[in-house]
Amino acid sequence: MRRSLSDISPILTVRELSNYLRVHPSTVYRLLKTGQLSAFKVGGEWRFNVEAIDPWRIEREKNPGMQDAGLTVSSRSSDESRPSSRHRAPV
Repeated sequence: MRRSLSDISPILTVRELSNYLRVHPSTVYRLLKTGQLSAFKVGGEWRFNVEAIDPWRIEREKNPGMQDAGLTVSSRSSDESRPSSRHRAPV
Protein backbone atom coordinates (compact mmCIF):
# COMPACT_ATOMS: atom_id res chain seq x y z
CA MET A 1 0.00 0.00 0.00
CA ARG A 2 1.29 3.49 -0.88
CA ARG A 3 2.31 5.62 2.05
CA SER A 4 0.31 8.81 2.43
CA LEU A 5 1.31 12.16 3.89
CA SER A 6 -0.34 11.25 7.18
CA ASP A 7 1.91 8.16 7.48
CA ILE A 8 5.25 9.95 7.18
CA SER A 9 7.04 13.05 8.39
CA PRO A 10 6.52 16.06 6.12
CA ILE A 11 10.32 16.49 5.96
CA LEU A 12 12.44 13.61 4.60
CA THR A 13 16.16 12.80 4.46
CA VAL A 14 17.80 11.52 1.27
CA ARG A 15 17.43 7.92 2.44
CA GLU A 16 13.78 8.40 3.45
CA LEU A 17 13.01 10.06 0.11
CA SER A 18 14.76 7.31 -1.84
CA ASN A 19 12.63 4.73 0.01
CA TYR A 20 9.48 6.80 -0.61
CA LEU A 21 10.22 7.08 -4.35
CA ARG A 22 11.66 3.54 -4.53
CA VAL A 23 14.91 4.69 -6.13
CA HIS A 24 18.56 4.50 -5.11
CA PRO A 25 19.88 7.43 -3.01
CA SER A 26 22.31 8.30 -5.83
CA THR A 27 19.28 8.92 -8.05
CA VAL A 28 18.00 11.45 -5.51
CA TYR A 29 21.39 13.23 -5.58
CA ARG A 30 21.38 13.22 -9.40
CA LEU A 31 17.89 14.75 -9.46
CA LEU A 32 19.08 17.40 -6.98
CA LYS A 33 22.11 18.19 -9.13
CA THR A 34 19.96 18.64 -12.24
CA GLY A 35 17.49 20.85 -10.36
CA GLN A 36 14.56 18.47 -10.70
CA LEU A 37 13.94 18.22 -6.94
CA SER A 38 13.31 20.98 -4.44
CA ALA A 39 15.33 20.65 -1.22
CA PHE A 40 17.13 22.51 1.54
CA LYS A 41 20.08 21.73 3.78
CA VAL A 42 20.06 21.28 7.55
CA GLY A 43 23.50 20.89 9.10
CA GLY A 44 25.01 20.01 5.73
CA GLU A 45 22.44 17.29 4.93
CA TRP A 46 19.67 17.56 2.36
CA ARG A 47 16.03 17.62 3.46
CA PHE A 48 12.92 17.39 1.28
CA ASN A 49 9.41 18.67 1.89
CA VAL A 50 6.93 15.94 0.94
CA GLU A 51 4.36 18.58 -0.03
CA ALA A 52 6.81 19.79 -2.72
CA ILE A 53 7.85 16.28 -3.80
CA ASP A 54 4.38 14.73 -4.17
CA PRO A 55 3.16 16.94 -7.05
CA TRP A 56 6.45 16.20 -8.87
CA ARG A 57 6.04 12.45 -8.26
CA ILE A 58 2.36 12.39 -9.27
CA GLU A 59 3.06 14.29 -12.50
CA ARG A 60 5.72 11.74 -13.48
CA GLU A 61 3.41 8.83 -12.71
CA LYS A 62 0.74 10.37 -14.96
CA ASN A 63 3.12 11.35 -17.76
CA PRO A 64 5.83 8.69 -18.20
CA GLY A 65 7.44 10.71 -21.02
CA MET A 66 8.44 13.36 -18.46
CA GLN A 67 10.55 10.91 -16.47
CA ASP A 68 14.30 11.23 -16.27
CA ALA A 69 16.02 8.46 -18.23
CA GLY A 70 17.31 6.96 -14.99
CA LEU A 71 14.16 7.38 -12.93
CA THR A 72 10.92 5.49 -13.06
CA VAL A 73 8.77 6.33 -10.09
CA SER A 74 7.02 3.14 -9.16
CA SER A 75 3.34 3.00 -8.30
CA ARG A 76 3.46 -0.63 -7.12
CA SER A 77 2.73 -1.42 -3.51
CA SER A 78 5.51 -2.21 -1.07
CA ASP A 79 4.26 -5.83 -0.95
CA GLU A 80 5.02 -6.42 -4.62
CA SER A 81 8.36 -7.83 -5.66
CA ARG A 82 11.10 -5.60 -7.00
CA PRO A 83 12.26 -5.93 -10.60
CA SER A 84 15.16 -8.33 -11.03
CA SER A 85 17.26 -5.99 -13.17
CA ARG A 86 17.94 -2.31 -13.32
CA HIS A 87 16.38 -0.33 -16.15
CA ARG A 88 18.80 1.75 -18.20
CA ALA A 89 18.29 4.19 -21.03
CA PRO A 90 19.70 3.13 -24.41
CA VAL A 91 23.13 4.58 -25.15
